[in-house]
Amino acid sequence: MHQQRQYLLKLLLFTLLYIGTALIGQQLPFAGAVDTLIWPATALTLAVLLVFGFEFWPAPILGALVVAIYNQHSFLFVVGITIAQSVQLILLAAFLLRRQAFNPALTRLRDVLLLIISSTAGPAIGATLAVLTFHLSPEGTGRDMIDVWWHWWVGHSVSILAIAPAALSHWSSPRRVRTWQRHLELLVAYSLLIVTGFLIFIRLPFGNIPLGHVVFPFLVWLAIRFGPREVTFGGFLIMIIAVIGTLHGTGPFSRPSLNLNLLLLVTFIMSVVVTALVISAIISQWRTSRNGLVRSNELLESRVAERTQALTGVNADLQAEIDERMRVEHALLTARDQALAALEAKTQLLAHV
Repeated sequence: MHQQRQYLLKLLLFTLLYIGTALIGQQLPFAGAVDTLIWPATALTLAVLLVFGFEFWPAPILGALVVAIYNQHSFLFVVGITIAQSVQLILLAAFLLRRQAFNPALTRLRDVLLLIISSTAGPAIGATLAVLTFHLSPEGTGRDMIDVWWHWWVGHSVSILAIAPAALSHWSSPRRVRTWQRHLELLVAYSLLIVTGFLIFIRLPFGNIPLGHVVFPFLVWLAIRFGPREVTFGGFLIMIIAVIGTLHGTGPFSRPSLNLNLLLLVTFIMSVVVTALVISAIISQWRTSRNGLVRSNELLESRVAERTQALTGVNADLQAEIDERMRVEHALLTARDQALAALEAKTQLLAHV
C-alpha cells in the first residue's frame, strides 16, 4: 500500500512536470500555437522514464492529454496529439532501456550515440503521427503538412538533444566533491560561455556574423576539466541563448526564411551538443579506464606485498628450522664425540690391566 501511494505521488509529480514544461514551451511559438521551438516536456519526460523507471509511462499520456484539453482543441485533435506526444516517448524509452541497456549517466560513447540516434528517430515518429492528426482534424485546415512535420521534428529533436542530456547527467551522475578552486573555475567557464553566447546570438555589435563556433572551446574546456554533468548544462545554456536570439531576429540564424532559420539552428545545436557529449564520453571512458588501471595496480601491489610478507614469514620459519636442526646435529655430534672419547678411554684402561 505504501509503495503504491509513493508510485501514485511520483506519477502525479511527473505528470505536473510534463504539463508545466509543456506550457512553458508553448510560450515560444514560431509557426502557430501548436508548433514550438522548444518542447522541454518531451526531453524531461524522456529523462524521467530513463532515470526513474519505465513504470511511469502514464505520465506523458496524462500530461499531453491535459495540455491538449487546456488549449481547447477539437476532440480528434486532442486524441491525435496525445498519441503523437506520448507514443514517441514511450517507444524511445522502451527501446533504450529494454533493448539497449542504456546508461543515463552518459559516460560511455555508446550511450551518447544511442541518445543521438533516438533524438532524431523518436521525433520523426511523433511528427508523422502529428501530420496525420492535423490532416484529419479541423486544426489542419490551410496548414502545409511538410512544414508541420519539419517544425514538430525540429522542436522535439533539439529539445531531446539539448535538454535531456542535462537532466540525465544531473539525475544519474554522482556528485563530485570539489575544492573551491574547482568551483571557481566552473563559475568562470559558465560565465565566459554565457557572455560569449549573449554577444554572438543577441547583442553582437557589428551585425549577425556567423561566429557560433566560438563557443566550442568553452564546451571542450568543460568536457576535459569536468564531466558530462557540466558540459551538458553548458550545451543547454547555449541552446537557450541561441533560441532566444533566433526568436528575436538577432544572431547568425536570423534569415528571412523561417525554415532556413530552423535548419541553421538545429544544425548548430546538434553540432555543439554532439561534439561536447562525444568528447565528454571519451574522456569519461578514459578516466574510468585509468581509474581501473590504478585500482588494479594498487590491488596488485597489495597482493605482492602480502605475498612478500608471507614469504618473509616462511623464510624466517625455515631459517629457524634450519638453526634448530643444526643445533640438534651439533649436539648429537658432540654427544657422539664424547661417547667415542669415553669408549676409547675405557679401551685403553682395559689394555693396561
